[in-house]
Amino acid sequence: MRLMTAIGLMPIPSVGLSSFLIAVVLLSPVRPAQSCSPQVWDAATDFSSTTNPNGAWSYGWSNPQGTSFNLWSGQATWGWCTFQVWGSGSWLGIGKNQSNSPLCTCNGLTRIPAQRIVMHPGNYAERAVLRWTAPTAGAFQVSAQFAGLDINAPTTVYITVSHNSAVLWSAAVTNSAPSSCSIPAPIAAAMPATNVTVSAGDTIDCLVGDGGNGNGNDSTLVEFTISCLAPQAPEYQTNSFAASLDINGVLGTPQTPALFVNVPFGATANLGLLSWNVGQPWDVGVGLAPLIPASAGAPTTSSGQIVNLNLTDPSFSLWFNFLLGPPWGPTTSLSLPFSFSVPTSLSAQMIVVAPSNPSGIALSQPVTFVQ
Repeated sequence: MRLMTAIGLMPIPSVGLSSFLIAVVLLSPVRPAQSCSPQVWDAATDFSSTTNPNGAWSYGWSNPQGTSFNLWSGQATWGWCTFQVWGSGSWLGIGKNQSNSPLCTCNGLTRIPAQRIVMHPGNYAERAVLRWTAPTAGAFQVSAQFAGLDINAPTTVYITVSHNSAVLWSAAVTNSAPSSCSIPAPIAAAMPATNVTVSAGDTIDCLVGDGGNGNGNDSTLVEFTISCLAPQAPEYQTNSFAASLDINGVLGTPQTPALFVNVPFGATANLGLLSWNVGQPWDVGVGLAPLIPASAGAPTTSSGQIVNLNLTDPSFSLWFNFLLGPPWGPTTSLSLPFSFSVPTSLSAQMIVVAPSNPSGIALSQPVTFVQ
């Protein structure tokens, strides 16, 4: 590899590995990757008959269009059942069979499984609304399933699950519960597990409205679960103003490294280097081995940077025998044209001393060049 630059760099020398290991281990103690502890919000498990809002959950109702949310301030007893619900005394409401046995005495026509939520639309096409409010920003998975609970006639309701005002999923539920109270109602509709990215304070609503034919026999079993997804841990280091390396401007992501491939033999490419740490020692590590992602054991520094080069690769070398060359500068960037006359595959990553960084160094993105 021949580099033509204003500072007169010669072909890359082969130097020892130990100095670079000292930089990674001593200046930047390795720490494990951080991740959140997944949490699950289950509407039935979390249900409260005394508090509204209840943590992340709220119980309310909306107009027929589903464009409003009205929080229930009181409870009522459905005349056809023996348990209290959030509602106003009409059919419209949200409740839970909090006993450990199926409830079969709701006028003999409704079967409510033990420890399950039932929702019912209103007499004037109002929708019952089970709302979850995001306590924090992040990625969450939403899943739900529904069943009709009346045996007198089929339940006919329309279900909508929405994120803020955007519909995530909707379906009609049309089915009847078995006449035997010991047989669970069959699931009539299930929302596939759906990943949603939210901001703190965003809402995810489950709305139960009538099916357009009135609200008779519309008692609906609702199982509604929201799970926190662990953030996707970065696999590869990315560029910063403290240390940046690229070939012809190609940039990677935390999940995908920068690849520069299919360069014709003898064609010139451009290696771009940048750092605002003018006057600080710097170096570039190069090796023939493939890059190592964090999940495969790449070292991670105390400031969260990832060393993606394979430090055990016998071909691994540094330009300046670890920071022993000229300091970075006087400009903040360098453009180094280079070319190969034989098939080549190289990986490279830049290191710059960064006194303001907790680990004492800054690392660029790793780049792989394949010809």
